[in-house]
Amino acid sequence: MKSQEEKVKSYEYIENVAKLISRIRQKPREKTEEELKDDPEEFYPLLGADFPPGDGVKVYWQGIDYPTKTFPYKETLEKVDDIKKVSMSMLKGSIELLKKNIFFCLVFYLLYRKEIEKTFLSLFQELSQILRDVKNEPSMFCRTVRELWRVFELEQGEMRGKVRDLVCHISEYDDAYRYPFQWVMVKLDKMALAKSPAKEIGRLLDLLSAQERSPVLKEKWQKVKKIVWLMRFKPALLKEIQKFLINLNLHELELDEIDKYHAKKKEHFIFDF
Repeated sequence: MKSQEEKVKSYEYIENVAKLISRIRQKPREKTEEELKDDPEEFYPLLGADFPPGDGVKVYWQGIDYPTKTFPYKETLEKVDDIKKVSMSMLKGSIELLKKNIFFCLVFYLLYRKEIEKTFLSLFQELSQILRDVKNEPSMFCRTVRELWRVFELEQGEMRGKVRDLVCHISEYDDAYRYPFQWVMVKLDKMALAKSPAKEIGRLLDLLSAQERSPVLKEKWQKVKKIVWLMRFKPALLKEIQKFLINLNLHELELDEIDKYHAKKKEHFIFDF
């Protein structure tokens, strides 16, 4: 575990590296007025960071009332974005196949189950390699992601560790999904989950879909719901997800004052606060 002084030095080192890279790399082309109009991102100068003992990192920005709980370092964001793109392509492709002929897909899966599962395991291994040089110290994650990490660590296994790394880093660096996840997870009924995991998870996905303003995102949650329904044919996997969710301390997932401040800026989702 790094001391407070070591963490501050690490932050200063990262800042110096960023300055060095900016001097070495070719300067990007300046955007045209039209491109700037289409670019929704806002720029806030970095003021500094704190490392509260046992509570990750708090990053302060000029013009923002509350700190962020994540330092959006460009290299890490790019790696996580690459993983998300591959994952969403897989999900989209699977759904399209199911829409065309669900019976054929089920028969194909039953016939070639081992080969399909081996392919997915290999893909997880490749995706986890993308994160190899940008992994966070577990203690530096935000509170919600630290709780996800804790539950993953309750059991050991190489593949479980790779899934842990992917889930935790995507959750940490994509708050457009993390805040809705936090919002819905405190509504989880663990008794209902124990009785019928697919039904309870489906209910939560319906809640997420209902709060999305974008029809595309509404549909995305419904696609995930279809995947959960298909997990009935893989009861061992559904059981693992059920156990994981039951072991979560839902209090650690609650949106706090800082989360709510930043969540309100996510215009795609309707939060009830």
